[in-house]
Amino acid sequence: MTHARQLVARQLIDDAAFGADASSTIRQAFDEVWGEIAFRFGTHLVAIEAARLELADTLLSIASEESRDVEVLKCFALQAMTRHDRQTLPTRATSAQICGVRDWWAELCVEPS
Repeated sequence: MTHARQLVARQLIDDAAFGADASSTIRQAFDEVWGEIAFRFGTHLVAIEAARLELADTLLSIASEESRDVEVLKCFALQAMTRHDRQTLPTRATSAQICGVRDWWAELCVEPS
């Protein structure tokens, strides 16, 4: 994916009306979540861009000015992305879900033992 395409979703976050601390937390959550789920969207640029935009929009919808916990934002964003995937985006994760595999977000949200 080109650098310019990667900036579209990040620009949504950077342009949001949050203070510096909350913006930093949201950006970090976005980068970490995308790093964990990017492979699930294959190489189709339209699907990747749609997923990145959906992730940015999701994070912005659940974040607040008091958002300071990256892990909490990540977990909620992963849950929301999973619900959205089931409805609209065909991915390997939703295909696996149909086959009875556990939700991929659940694996990422569970704290290590």
